[in-house]
Amino acid sequence: MVTRSPQQVRDDATAYFREPELPAALGWVHSLSPLNQRLFTVELADALKTEVITGELDALVQLVEDWQATAELDAAPEVRADVQRPKEYRPLRSFSA
Repeated sequence: MVTRSPQQVRDDATAYFREPELPAALGWVHSLSPLNQRLFTVELADALKTEVITGELDALVQLVEDWQATAELDAAPEVRADVQRPKEYRPLRSFSA
């Protein structure tokens, strides 16, 4: 979960494209796979464009939170394997009071 205000998230996202160094708050981007880094950049640019047009920050904040979670999975292959493992579900017994 992002602990920064929506405006700080927007400022960090803008700095991602304008500054030569990665903003500290987005340091987790290095944990993304190369493909996911490219996908994140494209989606972040789209979200920033939408924010400029609408003034709404919720979608931008949600995007950053989602990609941060993806970075955590990319950084921990054993967790990713567990999440992607096919699950075996059994029917629940009926509940009676």
